[in-house]
Amino acid sequence: MKKQRTQLIVLLVVVLLLLLGIKGVSTLKEQQEADDLQTETIQALQLEEEQLTHLSYSYEGSEYAFLKKEDTWYAAPDESLPLNQYMIIAMVEKLTPLAALEQIRGVTDLGQYGLAEPARYVKCVADGVSYEILIGDYNDLTGQYYICFAGEDTVYTVAEAFVLAFNKTLEDVVQEIEEETTEEGSLEDAGEAGEESDEDNPEEAEAESAEEITE
Repeated sequence: MKKQRTQLIVLLVVVLLLLLGIKGVSTLKEQQEADDLQTETIQALQLEEEQLTHLSYSYEGSEYAFLKKEDTWYAAPDESLPLNQYMIIAMVEKLTPLAALEQIRGVTDLGQYGLAEPARYVKCVADGVSYEILIGDYNDLTGQYYICFAGEDTVYTVAEAFVLAFNKTLEDVVQEIEEETTEEGSLEDAGEAGEESDEDNPEEAEAESAEEITE
């Protein structure tokens, strides 16, 4: 009887170890599959931020263009506008590199992806080479957009964040800097006005100084 009980305990321990082993293998497999999905991100365009010299895109029926000179981005053609450099760089980073989630080769009908007559595009110039990215339909099920390069038959899917990054007008890029400049200018004007007031009324200024000394 005692021998049978010992055998039963040993058997239960073996079964428990087997179950733990199976669970461990399953968890390892799931982790490996997740890692594989992360490494399967497709580099649709491999560029470095320093390579880009021109950037343009369409949004709400208008085109916005920017050019870089000595590491500073300017609006084209009005280079006098003070741009928020961080906002421009945020758009540039979406292209350096351009990460795609899926690649569909040899597409014969771009129209099924909304790319035959795309409503939007993003263009850039890197080391003298021009790239034009056409933006097609939005897939409600996956939350992704279809894109392709002009003149090519390969379609990519990209995260919605890629397109949203270019949902900006020129006013959106300039406004924040202009507000800061206006505030600073108002403070400077107020200071200058105070100084001019003292200069225009030297007797009053002297009288105020005398009163302060007396107090």
